[in-house]
Amino acid sequence: MKEADSCRINDLILRAKNGEKAAFAEIYRDYFTPVYRYLYVRTGHKAAAEDLAQIVFLKVYLAISRFEFSAEKKLLPYFFTVARNTVIDYYRRKKIPAVDADRLWDLADPGQNGEEQIIKQEQKKEILAALRELNFEQQEAIINKYLNGLANNEIAKILGKTEAAVRQLQCRGLKKLRIILKKYD
Repeated sequence: MKEADSCRINDLILRAKNGEKAAFAEIYRDYFTPVYRYLYVRTGHKAAAEDLAQIVFLKVYLAISRFEFSAEKKLLPYFFTVARNTVIDYYRRKKIPAVDADRLWDLADPGQNGEEQIIKQEQKKEILAALRELNFEQQEAIINKYLNGLANNEIAKILGKTEAAVRQLQCRGLKKLRIILKKYD
């Protein structure tokens, strides 16, 4: 995050702590897309991702007064921690499997012809099906690194692990993904 962005976010947090709803609305606009994308990948359902995103933002809104922003403690990893815990609660409550790969990434890319879209959809389904075969922590480490673009130190905070443990989860997860994806060739 750039220094100007960091200062802006810090200002928004301070204003939100003081009860300024417009400041939290800006935080919502800034962070909704990455939070929603994470929840959509974890659930595979647009409606569930939207509902869970609202729960995540409500939880953050209610807890914003306790949040201490600093160079080490950033807001995006905090959102992903809340989102991760919300997804865990969702599956615990629903007692349903984690991800339905057939429903993920069902939006077509308008720049592709029909055949390219079908091939890309099949590739995405294969990758997501392979991801489902990893354990939950490996999925989290890989999704947060490659989909959400988080640094390993941020992922470590979300998972409550060391950076070395996160790197190991990613390494083992990617190795297992390569093996799993070979069966699709």
